[in-house]
Amino acid sequence: MKQESPLLSTVSNLTGAWARLLIGMVSGIVLARALGPELRGQYANLKLILTLYVPILLFGYAGGTLYYGLRGTLDIRKFYWSGFTVTLLIGVVFAPLLLIGTQQGWLGAVSASAPPAAVMLMMLCVPLVMCNLYSEKSLLVFHQFRPVNAITVAGASVTVLYYTGVVFFGQLDLVDGMIGLVAGEAVKSLLLICFLLKTVRIEWGVSSADVARPWQYGVRAMGTFVINRSSDKFDQIVLAFLLTPAAYGVYAVAVTVSNLVAQLPSSYLSVFYNQIAGGSHEESLDLYCKSQRITFVVTGAIAIMLVIFAGPLVFVLYGEQFSAGAQVIMFYAPGVVFQVAARLSNKFYAARGRPLKNTVMYLCGFIVSVPFYFVLIPGMGLSGAAVASSIGYFAAFIASFLQLRREYGISFFDVFGFRRDDWALVVDRLRSLPFVLRILHRKAGSPD
Repeated sequence: MKQESPLLSTVSNLTGAWARLLIGMVSGIVLARALGPELRGQYANLKLILTLYVPILLFGYAGGTLYYGLRGTLDIRKFYWSGFTVTLLIGVVFAPLLLIGTQQGWLGAVSASAPPAAVMLMMLCVPLVMCNLYSEKSLLVFHQFRPVNAITVAGASVTVLYYTGVVFFGQLDLVDGMIGLVAGEAVKSLLLICFLLKTVRIEWGVSSADVARPWQYGVRAMGTFVINRSSDKFDQIVLAFLLTPAAYGVYAVAVTVSNLVAQLPSSYLSVFYNQIAGGSHEESLDLYCKSQRITFVVTGAIAIMLVIFAGPLVFVLYGEQFSAGAQVIMFYAPGVVFQVAARLSNKFYAARGRPLKNTVMYLCGFIVSVPFYFVLIPGMGLSGAAVASSIGYFAAFIASFLQLRREYGISFFDVFGFRRDDWALVVDRLRSLPFVLRILHRKAGSPD
């Protein structure tokens, strides 16, 4: 099977990221305006369970499949259905346990107040989310970023079309919100399996051979994975126990807008991982430093724009009932800049086969931020939670930088000192894109 070039994969991820962003923004706006802050808060907490706790319960199985597949020590074509069976069984086992935990309030007081029908629909999503994650990682072994992005966009499109249709013909409630999620995940699952069968040509059959192997890497990376996933959402985990559903809904909207800072870097993080995993030590370190320098300029510029226009942006998109989220964005968006920088360090160590190194930096961010949540939230409310989150992200990045500096001797300028050849690299990569080449060819061939 022909593999995509790193540049084409990055462009594909970028296109997919912005398509998902647009669809996600439309979906979020429709939900916020239809549900209001309280039901939007319950929806956010239920979705947090699916996006945070459910992937963690795989214990690194999908990530281990990708790692050994990229290393060439696991034949995904022969292994796929064996791993899929394991993943499906894990989902079936944990779904009722998550249902009980949600209803008892163990995963947040906000989700515990949700209607039972909405919680049941969340439970149906659990095996689908797990299997889709496993299938995505299996496809990425073959560097198939474009199909993964296209399928993800298709699933998200089904969800937003369902929401739009319900709003157009009637009244959207929380149960409808969860039905849309189930429908999107189901379509995504079918498309992933069809593509794997038709293009990757996975072989039918289930075998016990190597079935536990992905956990050899996955369990070693588990600590980092848990801390990594929860560090991005730790504020939402804590606030799910401390806030009312309405306040939680406002905060969730503000975090969604603030995470626009991370959209562009997210488009090339997976490609970055694959390049690091397959490159030499020197090439990997050079790529890491260049990526950090370019990313810091991009995320910093986006964060500044969000802070300036937070007020009118929230009012126009979500309405006056969510206007308190503007101040949250002002404190949260700058922290996302350092959250992205820490994620790049995370990808570097994970791709070099040293995932446990990441635990130190995320633990640092976690430990530093916890006291600030309890100190700042009582006095500053939602803004206090945003400040505490930003402090934690900054601490995680500083810990990662000091670790890399001690091991590899990189300087602060290596990471943040944007250089002329960095810009030249960006321009050169852009000029080599197929659609840019066509434009340049037309200009060269046109008369003056």
